Amino acid sequence: MKINLLGIIKMYYIRFINLKQNIMKNHLENIVFNINGFFVEKITQNNLPLYHVFMKGVTHATCDSAYKDVDYAIVRCKYLEKELNDSKTKRTLN
Repeated sequence: MKINLLGIIKMYYIRFINLKQNIMKNHLENIVFNINGFFVEKITQNNLPLYHVFMKGVTHATCDSAYKDVDYAIVRCKYLEKELNDSKTKRTLN
C-alpha cells in the first residue's frame, strides 16, 4: 500500500488556510469601532453581547475592558487613544 504523503500534507494545508480565512473574516465582522490601533469587538458569551476594548501590541492585541453597552466601550476606546497621543506628544516635546 503506497501512501501519498505530499497529497495528504497539501490537503491539510488547504484546510488550515480555509479555516484561518474564516476565522479572520468572522473576527473582522465583529469589530464595531476602530481608532489608531484601539478597537471595540462584539463578542457574544452565553447569548449576551459584550463589547470588548482591545489595545494593539507588538505581537497581539490585549483586552483592556468589557462593557454591556457599545457606547461605553466606544468612549473608553476614544479615551485610551487620546491618552496615548497625549503621552507621545509630551515625550517628544521634552
